[in-house]
Amino acid sequence: MFSSPDKDCRVMPQPFAVPAAYDGIVINCFRDFLGFSIFVLHELHDPDHLQLLTAYGHLTPAANLEIGNHVRADEIIGRVMDSNQSKKVPKHLHLSLALLNPALSRKNLTWQSLANKSAKLIDPLTIFPEGSYSLIDSDTPQPVEHN
Repeated sequence: MFSSPDKDCRVMPQPFAVPAAYDGIVINCFRDFLGFSIFVLHELHDPDHLQLLTAYGHLTPAANLEIGNHVRADEIIGRVMDSNQSKKVPKHLHLSLALLNPALSRKNLTWQSLANKSAKLIDPLTIFPEGSYSLIDSDTPQPVEHN
């Protein structure tokens, strides 16, 4: 479930396959407070040479996904998992985009390290405006369900 900029709530179909947003390299895949998280570093830079990172939480990684793997845009990197943290909260995806300062070590990045001043967080819905993405269920595009 997620909210668009106009606060319209959407529910993901189940099970939900999560694709990589862009071509990149898996730099971290770890168990944490969100279940499993996957961080992918991309060869995309802003004018200040900050490098784009996508971070995904509440995932079960794809069977063959390992740190150091090159992934292609739209390649399935995992599936949304049930975190069992609350019966009231449905399965959902945490997606963060960040521009990383060149001085920030790429080794062992975590959600906490993204919160420091070496990473500039970006609202994903400003990068992926409504209509530019589709939900994927069993590797087949599906319409967005509105509640």
